[in-house]
Amino acid sequence: MNVAFLRWLELPRWFQCPYSVLFLNMKSKIVAVLIYAACALSVVECLRHLSPGSSFSYWMTDAERYTQTAAVVSLPVFLFASIRAFFNLRFSYALALIAVLLPIPWLVHTELVQFKFANSWITLNLPDWIKGESYREMAEFKILASTVLMLALTYLSLRLLPQRWEVRGIPIQRRLWPVFVIPGLILAVWFFSAVTPYRVPGAVDGIGADLRILHIVKRGMRFEESVITTQRDRRFYISHGQRSLFQYHFSGAGKMGVLPKDVFDRISAFKENPVIGKLPSVPAGRLRDWNSEGWYVAGVGNTRLALTSENGVAPPKEVVDLFNEIAILPALNSTSTDARDICLGFCYDPPAAMGALFVNQRCSSGPEGLDRCE
Repeated sequence: MNVAFLRWLELPRWFQCPYSVLFLNMKSKIVAVLIYAACALSVVECLRHLSPGSSFSYWMTDAERYTQTAAVVSLPVFLFASIRAFFNLRFSYALALIAVLLPIPWLVHTELVQFKFANSWITLNLPDWIKGESYREMAEFKILASTVLMLALTYLSLRLLPQRWEVRGIPIQRRLWPVFVIPGLILAVWFFSAVTPYRVPGAVDGIGADLRILHIVKRGMRFEESVITTQRDRRFYISHGQRSLFQYHFSGAGKMGVLPKDVFDRISAFKENPVIGKLPSVPAGRLRDWNSEGWYVAGVGNTRLALTSENGVAPPKEVVDLFNEIAILPALNSTSTDARDICLGFCYDPPAAMGALFVNQRCSSGPEGLDRCE
């Protein structure tokens, strides 16, 4: 074959570098662009799912308006960093790091402004009857955006470290485990501080329950829960449900009725019964044994009574008899009940099963007159 023809078929000089080096260089650029795109998309989805009154509204404070503006400004910075990645990768890392930092104050502020009453994680506990589907979607995108931005922040910070910084002969900037470990630790702290104790966003005011009795039977990872709630206007509510650990959404059935006067009078006598008053006040904790049973009473004094097989306190006959008497009363209507637990059943506790879903429902007045909340 002609030698000149073979030379004509030779690759250009820029393509004559080792294939592995060229591949790795292009791979780093593509990975960088994908990371920038994921960050920008997560910020866009957060902004897009904002409620109508929280997007640059007249009632926003200056700090809220500035942080939300910074989140919007991060989008063109991500775009410019993606373009620069094909020309100067290290400079694009610096640009993207700035873009990642811009929306973080807005996310942190919106999360911490009412952290105890409402945060992204407990928003995922909203039951269907609160009609919180849009709030759950916003919370999901906030958690997703926070996770993506934390991963990107760690990745870019490592890539911008000097190459001469090494540990055991390997440059720190090339290690991948910190990219997942550091955000994972932050997410774990955020999650556990947000979801305990169990609650749903907001607070509620109104006529509180007069008496609550909860019966739980635990068999392995399965719970059967029945709760009776009575009010001062003689109405009563009964709900039954089954749930399991590692289950996010669980449902049940309920009914409402009116207490006969003689039963209502017995409830008043029950609350004044000295036998009930002498029961030990034990925190209403979750059942942990593989097979166990518990009775919980709220409305007698300022504490909840926990009468469980685990703490060795058997329920008095008065508790069981009153529960069974109300359970067979005729109902006016029936309803369905539902609940969610982002902890997959591990945060849902007896107070939640008894209806104490909002944070202010877990508060009570102590002997010194101060409110104490769980």
